[in-house]
Amino acid sequence: MKVYVRAANVADIQAKIAKKQADIDKKNAWIQKKEDAITKKLALLKGQLNDEDYANLAGYIDLLKQYDSYKLPEGPRANTWGLVKQYGFTYDDKYGKALYSIDEDAESIYNSKKAIKEFQEAIDKYTGQLDAIKQKDKQVDEIPEVLKDFMNQLIDAWDKFDMNIRDKSPAFYKSCKAKMDELIPRDLYSSEQLQLLFEMYPKYAEDYERYKNDSYRRYYVEKDVKARFEGEYLNTPFKKEFGVSVEQARRLWDLSDEQIHADNVKAGKQVILDLVNRVTKVTGPITSWSGLHATAGNGGWTVLNGIVEGEEGKASVETILAGGYNIQRLHARTLVHAVR
Repeated sequence: MKVYVRAANVADIQAKIAKKQADIDKKNAWIQKKEDAITKKLALLKGQLNDEDYANLAGYIDLLKQYDSYKLPEGPRANTWGLVKQYGFTYDDKYGKALYSIDEDAESIYNSKKAIKEFQEAIDKYTGQLDAIKQKDKQVDEIPEVLKDFMNQLIDAWDKFDMNIRDKSPAFYKSCKAKMDELIPRDLYSSEQLQLLFEMYPKYAEDYERYKNDSYRRYYVEKDVKARFEGEYLNTPFKKEFGVSVEQARRLWDLSDEQIHADNVKAGKQVILDLVNRVTKVTGPITSWSGLHATAGNGGWTVLNGIVEGEEGKASVETILAGGYNIQRLHARTLVHAVR
């Protein structure tokens, strides 16, 4: 018996974690490169600065390497600029360039450390999401086989329903739009389109004339007659054909089989976990699922019925399924009652 897992969701999150870790590795390599460059520049400056100034500069670099804040340490940074003037260095000589670039390298190290913190925070967030998924998967793994089978039945039915909409509804949508364009050509001026709509729906023409001195009400008459036209020739036939609105269908048009399945697995697990929570509220910690069994329901679907026992009592479970055809997505309504 298979139990679906949200592989696509997990893979996406794992890919994000790997990307952030790669970014951290790059920043650490960059920091090492800058620290090596500073070491060479300090060696160059060692014989040019007095012991106190050199010690202060080297101390600043050491402080920066250990500094763990979003704010640079104040004071020492300005000394690198002051030392250029103090010793008469210029940007054109190697000592002046070394001092100027040490300051730039130090700030680059700081910015890289700040970025690493942000990358790590993102990794922590994604890791939390993975843990939540694993916890839900663990909860589902612990439920009896009869519930898992029921969940998979729902997921399979939802997959077929959604994929049918994705594959067939775009062509139906285009045919409806083509019919609408025949009746109200899109290349006409809006005033001409409105006149054709009024010929189709005279009641709106009467309202439009009645409100000829009220632009606010006229605006809503226009809006209502357009909605009537779109509802009659697109929205109503579309929902009758596929059981969902155009807006709902659009969300499926660009999804792969794997993406549709992943969304339905998430929904299926939630249905089962919600059922377990509802039963637990009646029974307390569950001690036996043995009284729960699958039976054949209407339309050939399997439904859940029976008694669940817990430390605080018993609960009767009765599942009602509806839909499962092109015009209605299969949905489950499970009744849970305390057994006296």
